[in-house]
Amino acid sequence: MTHDIFVSYSSKDKAVADTIVASLEKNNIRCWYAPRDIKPGDDWGSAITAAIEDSNLFLIIFSGNANQSQRVLDEVNFAISEEIPILPFRIENLDPVGAMKLHLSSRHWLDAYEPSWEVHIKKLVSDVSTILEVKIEEERIQLPDGVEKVQHQEKKRKWVKILVVLAVVLILGTMGWFSFPALFSPTSKLKLIDTPFPSKVPQSNNITGVESEQESNSTPTETVLEPMVREGVLDTILDSSLSFDPQNSFLFDNSSLAENLFLNLVNIDTENGKIVPEAAESWTISPDGRLYTFTIRPDIPWVTHTLSGETEQVFDESGEPRMVTPYDFVYAIQRLCDPNVRFDFNFGEDFVPMIAGCNEVFTYEDPQNIPQDLIQSISAKAVSDTELLIELTSSQTYFLSLTANPIFTPLPAWAIEKYGDAWTNPGLIPTNGYFVIDDLVLGESLSLERNPFLPEDLAGEGNIGQINFTLGNGDSYSLWENNEIDLAYLPHELSASHIINYPNKIYSQTDRGVFWISLNTNKAPFDNPQVRRAFAAAFNKESIGTLTYKLDYGILNDLVLPGAIAAPDSGESKLSYDPESAQKELAEAGYLNCQGFPVVHFYNYMGTYQLSEMDIRDWETALGCPENTIIIDEAFIGFDQTDMITAGVLVGDDQALVYEYTLHCNNPFIQNRYFSIPCGPIDDLIESANQKLNLAERTALYQEIEETLFGEEGTFRIIPLAYPISNYAVHDWLYITTNPRGVPPYYQWSVDMSIKP
Repeated sequence: MTHDIFVSYSSKDKAVADTIVASLEKNNIRCWYAPRDIKPGDDWGSAITAAIEDSNLFLIIFSGNANQSQRVLDEVNFAISEEIPILPFRIENLDPVGAMKLHLSSRHWLDAYEPSWEVHIKKLVSDVSTILEVKIEEERIQLPDGVEKVQHQEKKRKWVKILVVLAVVLILGTMGWFSFPALFSPTSKLKLIDTPFPSKVPQSNNITGVESEQESNSTPTETVLEPMVREGVLDTILDSSLSFDPQNSFLFDNSSLAENLFLNLVNIDTENGKIVPEAAESWTISPDGRLYTFTIRPDIPWVTHTLSGETEQVFDESGEPRMVTPYDFVYAIQRLCDPNVRFDFNFGEDFVPMIAGCNEVFTYEDPQNIPQDLIQSISAKAVSDTELLIELTSSQTYFLSLTANPIFTPLPAWAIEKYGDAWTNPGLIPTNGYFVIDDLVLGESLSLERNPFLPEDLAGEGNIGQINFTLGNGDSYSLWENNEIDLAYLPHELSASHIINYPNKIYSQTDRGVFWISLNTNKAPFDNPQVRRAFAAAFNKESIGTLTYKLDYGILNDLVLPGAIAAPDSGESKLSYDPESAQKELAEAGYLNCQGFPVVHFYNYMGTYQLSEMDIRDWETALGCPENTIIIDEAFIGFDQTDMITAGVLVGDDQALVYEYTLHCNNPFIQNRYFSIPCGPIDDLIESANQKLNLAERTALYQEIEETLFGEEGTFRIIPLAYPISNYAVHDWLYITTNPRGVPPYYQWSVDMSIKP
């Protein structure tokens, strides 16, 4: 393999090295980069020395980590012995010490350890690209053993000139930290690397651009895992409108299937809500929060299952087993960006603008003729056979939690391209998750079995080996009462009676959604923050009950869901129901006893969460206003005429998503669906919070945002209403948990078959 530059770095600086290599290779400057370019079975030392010998330039990414790395020092020593020009690139403000000081102190340095470095890296790439296009004549001599060797002395003289040019052009003002340009294309041929998988995955994944605790060249501790006997049988019910395509899994039941048939990049711990490894064994996040590097486990096989038959591994044309690779994730993300792949409800559309290059493909003017190079420019790339890089358009601190969503699951390109829409047919569909489809009778039943090829340390702690779903929208509660199914969803109208009849047989799950009343702050009366505070204090959320909501709910007095980042410890609201305070605020706004207050037009935008006539009349009374001050419009009369609407959004597990979706002035989600919001200081706080990778710093900003919005002097852009709660009737023999996204992880559930009828 030909290359121009050898990249030397500490494995602890891998996220930074990924970025530099990506920037160079995107501009046709080929790098040699360990361990990516070491072939399976090659001797590590021999591969390194050969790569340095064949390089025109030795680039060392210098840091405190590199200064302490014996491997980096050995590479520098060998480059010097081979007379390869050395270019140190310093990413920390420190000087080399020890042997490194001897080798590097007299050389030209490029510094990059403070913000605003993007312009300098672009300049570096541009100049190096121009220089490398100049043909360098290499004098070759015949050695006694018949092996050709480059005459490095001539190369050295030519590269001294190159380094002088680089120093003049770049040494002035190249101070700064990394921003992250587009990434390079995946290699053309997939090679499965036989890499031992660590039995214990580090639980703390570093977010400072440094590898996780276990370095890539370390030897894992071997642990013998005893497989669990999974003899439990779960009987339950699903809607009959099924889709086995994980990117078409917005409906709850389909999302449940996707969660259990396919693995995601990460998962959400069912006990503490933290992000834990799944298909990705580890990850790093660049300092600016835009570049995510995932190391994909090499031991997850693709499998198929013959209906009512056996599970088998999938093999490629060469007879090699197909394993989940970064290329499967790249394909899934490209498919997500493809406007021609449209579903009944493409939940991924909300995430398209996040991934660099994705929106350009999704909004291309001629969807039937999207250029291939435009698709390849989507910044989801396979760096190697085990590494996936995703570049975002801006810092999105909640992006990692979103990769637990099935829209980011790996997809089998070979099956989709061969079978088209039929690739999801039971008996044909390749999967890689906890269960496989064993049988399907349309409109009647669906059965899943455990995937016997999933690595045991991924398979979960539950004992369920088989799941039998009854399909349909029948009376699931009667089936539960008759012990025909083990659990049933409790609709709102049954929750109260069930609690009375079966107080110990109910499970409640906080769903990841928020609902609120959106106020038109662009015109009177809600351009006045005192009026907004008055309306917030006068609405009694305790009384809405069955007349208003078709689902069970919890009261929301701010935007922080229970258990989320920055949630109040005590659960106390920042502004409770207070008619006296409301009338005082209204009087101070110039509407004493509601005199002169204009008619307010209200529209129930949300079909599920709606205010009733009684709610509106009670609201008027608490404000001290006459009846019909608030009019409920039967039809939407437009954003310019409407004053209040009900609104809501489903969210991920990170509170930043709530803030950005509901409050930021420039979010298209708001501009296209609700009232436009004038920008102000609160938007700067939201942007700042969404860019903080440090949890403590982000939490402090969230709390400041909450106080600014919903404190005693809050601006109240919106009036928070509620968050949904799902209740389930559960029998004594079933032990369940759900993750914070509300999706049932059947692989963690257990059934006591000794007491189940």
